[in-house]
Amino acid sequence: MNMFKTIDVTDGVITVLDQTRLPLEEVYLTADTTEDIYDYIKRLVVRGATLIGVTAGYGMWLAMREVLTGVQENQELTAEELEVIGIAYREKAEYINSSRPTAVNLSYAVKRMLAKFDSICDRLVTTDPAIALQYILPGELLDEMFKEATAIRDEDEFSSKAKGEFGMELMKPGMTILTHCNAGGLASVGCGGIFAPIYMANEQGYDIKVYADETRPLLQGARLSSWELHKMGVDVTLICDNMAATVMKQGKIDAVMVGCDRMAANGDAANKIGT
Repeated sequence: MNMFKTIDVTDGVITVLDQTRLPLEEVYLTADTTEDIYDYIKRLVVRGATLIGVTAGYGMWLAMREVLTGVQENQELTAEELEVIGIAYREKAEYINSSRPTAVNLSYAVKRMLAKFDSICDRLVTTDPAIALQYILPGELLDEMFKEATAIRDEDEFSSKAKGEFGMELMKPGMTILTHCNAGGLASVGCGGIFAPIYMANEQGYDIKVYADETRPLLQGARLSSWELHKMGVDVTLICDNMAATVMKQGKIDAVMVGCDRMAANGDAANKIGT
């Protein structure tokens, strides 16, 4: 469905869409080191809760690749050797996690990748013959970490699709929607969170129209939502934030869709100023 990729991994090379250059330029950057991952998250090259988590997952895979630099491919890594590797790996995990200390998906992905590493270590010391390992090769360890990072990515893509399908129950042909912030494909690896129903509805000929708030102070609506919606073929009109009340008063808005940095179990949402 997406007309762009926020993050891609091909032949061991990570590329990300530089969202700081939108909407004027569609530029893709390569992430070769954990320093790149740290920089891209900190500078909002990649942003949006779930995309940050996915990027961090692949960053932790890069971190393991760096830790294993100099280790022979055929070296049989034992529990004692992985204990030493784990010290360096945890240092890199703390570094990546410090790029955005308040981002819950970031810490979630980092902790999940550490847990995966720990589970491999446990298999080297367990007495359970069903899962026990005598040793693991560096390439096998990297493969296991890559699979876990990819699982985080796949789960986000599945979640995006599910959000779209659930949201479709509220969509009606000809609706006009007001958006605030960016909660679309640019914030994830799939068709996005709250924007997913818009894309699915238009694929079914619903002819949805959108008014996108500019979203101060970083202009996620002006720079990102408007670009993304237009790229996806949606009829979108950019408005300044103080026009939201006016278009509502004029009866032009059927529903409002906003980004959500975090949602509590009771439905309370936390997001940008103006939401």
